Amino acid sequence: MGFDVTEILKQVACKYSQPEEVAEMNRVFMEGSGLLPVEQTLVGLYFPYPCRVLVIGCGVGRESVALAKQGYRVTGVDITKRLIAEARRNAISENANVTFLETDGHHLEMEERSFDLVVIFSQAVEHIPTSKARIELLKGVRNVLVPNGFLFITAHDRYHPTMSRLRPVFEVITESWAEEGDVFLSNVQGIESEGKAFMHYSKPDEMRTELAEAGFNVWQFARHSQLGGDPDLDRLFYMVCSSQSLESTL
Repeated sequence: MGFDVTEILKQVACKYSQPEEVAEMNRVFMEGSGLLPVEQTLVGLYFPYPCRVLVIGCGVGRESVALAKQGYRVTGVDITKRLIAEARRNAISENANVTFLETDGHHLEMEERSFDLVVIFSQAVEHIPTSKARIELLKGVRNVLVPNGFLFITAHDRYHPTMSRLRPVFEVITESWAEEGDVFLSNVQGIESEGKAFMHYSKPDEMRTELAEAGFNVWQFARHSQLGGDPDLDRLFYMVCSSQSLESTL
């Protein structure tokens, strides 16, 4: 296939628009308790109150609604029109005041310095093809943050031993435009549905480089278990980033 960032992101949006995917996200929303324990740990450690939060890759509103119910002023954005509609319905059902907007996935057309925090949980950044496009998004994130605002981001470490468990559900991309770690994923939530979604499995050093190119410094780094999560999910890593020069580890 030819390469076009917008077309690949449309393919991602199409995958998440499938009825099975929407139903699974809504099931998690309805049956869950809002934020995952590791996410709530980050909120408790780093989120000042009150503040303005932008959630990128908001899906049906799980994180956005949970944060709004804790008193934060939240805006959620996603590339999938169907999910934005579901998120708005879910917010209404939970009596949560959240603004939801559809975006193209790699540009943020928002007012400068309009958010105190930006959240990219659920590995949403990994759906963006090419380092150039990811850096473009991250530069947009920095632009909408107040000075010394924080970015919270999660990703997969493609070299972690537990990544082998995902290999049956992804296809390594061999096109000329592909970068190491690029795959097409047929199973994005542990269920079967039509289509496939682009994923870029990163690694900590690579993510640090892209963040630095966008003007961020990694202030904190942690594996899933270091935030109280299951060690079997330590292929997931979390970064707390700011424009400050201080760097440390949990």
